Amino acid sequence: SSLVICIVSVTSALDSYGEKG
Repeated sequence: SSLVICIVSVTSALDSYGEKG
């Protein structure tokens, strides 16, 4: 299962989006 990879990917994307404002 790649659930962890999915979660990490989403979290990273949200972090990047948040930093851009």
